[in-house]
Amino acid sequence: MEAMKYQKTVLVVDDDENILNLLEICLSGTCIIKKAKNGKEALKILNEKTPDLVLLDLMMPNISGKDVCKELRKKSDVPIIFLSAKDQRDEFIRDPVLRISEYISKPFDPVDLVHRISGYLN
Repeated sequence: MEAMKYQKTVLVVDDDENILNLLEICLSGTCIIKKAKNGKEALKILNEKTPDLVLLDLMMPNISGKDVCKELRKKSDVPIIFLSAKDQRDEFIRDPVLRISEYISKPFDPVDLVHRISGYLN
């Protein structure tokens, strides 16, 4: 029996079900995908096991992406890519507490996003 190839895990956090499904389709076959529809679900998943990469929507109800990021940074330096409809790239990219890897504005090109993600998974 052939041993399973190790695949890296990506946590995708977004309150938009269409974006979660799109990213799941785009990333299928390249990594293990965990999905969370809000910050609370994301924190639960992150408490179980830290993924290799986090795609994190900035604006979510209740617990924002920024707050999820702050909690994650207390225990991990995992790469985080913010996804947001707001154009506040400079504000977040330079924040020394958040230490995000990239900031991608919505709407985004799925092919470009997958290409950028692949650099973190190799």
